[in-house]
Amino acid sequence: ICLWHGVRCWPNGEHDDRYDGNNRVISLNLAANHVRGPIPEEVWTILTELRHLDLSENSLTGEISWRVGSMIHMEDLRLGTNMIGGTIPPEIGDMVQLKDLYLEDLALNGPLPTSLGQCTKLRHLGLYQNYINETIPDTFSGLVHLESLYLDLNDLTGEIPDYLLGGLPALTDLRLSENRFTGIIPDVPDKVDPQDPPPSLEFLYLDHNDLTGDIPVTFQDLVHLKELHLYKNGLTGELPPELGDLTDLTHLFLDHNVLTGDIPDDWSTMTNMQELFLHSNDLEGTLPEAVLGAMTDLRLLKVGDNSLYGPVPEVLSSLVELEQVWLQDNVFHGPLPDLTDLHKLQSLMIYDNGITGKVSAGTCDLVQYYALVEFSADCGGSAPEVECECCTACPQLEAEVAV
Repeated sequence: ICLWHGVRCWPNGEHDDRYDGNNRVISLNLAANHVRGPIPEEVWTILTELRHLDLSENSLTGEISWRVGSMIHMEDLRLGTNMIGGTIPPEIGDMVQLKDLYLEDLALNGPLPTSLGQCTKLRHLGLYQNYINETIPDTFSGLVHLESLYLDLNDLTGEIPDYLLGGLPALTDLRLSENRFTGIIPDVPDKVDPQDPPPSLEFLYLDHNDLTGDIPVTFQDLVHLKELHLYKNGLTGELPPELGDLTDLTHLFLDHNVLTGDIPDDWSTMTNMQELFLHSNDLEGTLPEAVLGAMTDLRLLKVGDNSLYGPVPEVLSSLVELEQVWLQDNVFHGPLPDLTDLHKLQSLMIYDNGITGKVSAGTCDLVQYYALVEFSADCGGSAPEVECECCTACPQLEAEVAV
């Protein structure tokens, strides 16, 4: 059996590393092998020396047996992308050696077992894309070695526990998107000892929930943060200038909320920004030249559907990494800067503004010779505000034709 595909046995000095005369199987990997039907009970009752079990990406059915708790040596359990349903048995908490648990993309329902808090050696917990409901247990606060927690695409409710935003020292990746969390986003907890290092969080996904209130000023303490996803909630208040302290940030998605006020000048310290999404809010003020000019790696800029005003910043013409620029549905005025050097630009939306004048020949060259395939401006009607020979869409004209 130790020579079968996907099987690994405990090494024995009298045999090679793949064979043990006692047949103590420690690893079984049958991922993506077209395995069907329920998991045999014998997996849990006979293969009790297993350290690693990977049955992911098959067509397994049934439920996870309560006998899973007998696998007291298990370190890595992967059953994701199957048709397994039912609840997560509380006996799973008896697997106290567990380091990696992936039960993603199944049909699991019911609450998260509080007993998972007993698995204090857990490093990676992936339960995304299921039907898990109720709240995140307080017992998870003891998972001090946890590095990634993926609970997105479930039916979880309640408020987000504050310990998830800095109370777990090893946590770098937290994904709670597309659930039904409510209430405010908690503050980052104060340090117990001033000498303690800052939180390790690098990726924070809280989008597609029902969160309300302000963006916490204490987010400035998440100094290692690279991606912050808060879009499609009900967040209010102004954009915190303190987010400018997050100098490692590359992706900031705050769109589809009810945020107000100006874009803070303090954000000019976000020099690593690549994707900035602020569209579909109630923002006012100008698009600060200093902020954009500092974001030399910016690829996607989306600030449409706000009340931003003033001229379109000239500094746009120097951001040569830009691929998408969405300025539509604002109150910008004046001419569009010459964007000749933006050879990577694919989408440019400037309609429903007060932008006027003739689009430069260099900008039109982006349509003819480079990557620009979507260019929409107020270029339609009998008296177009923008004279554009290369625009791919003129919403004013299309609206008149529709009438």
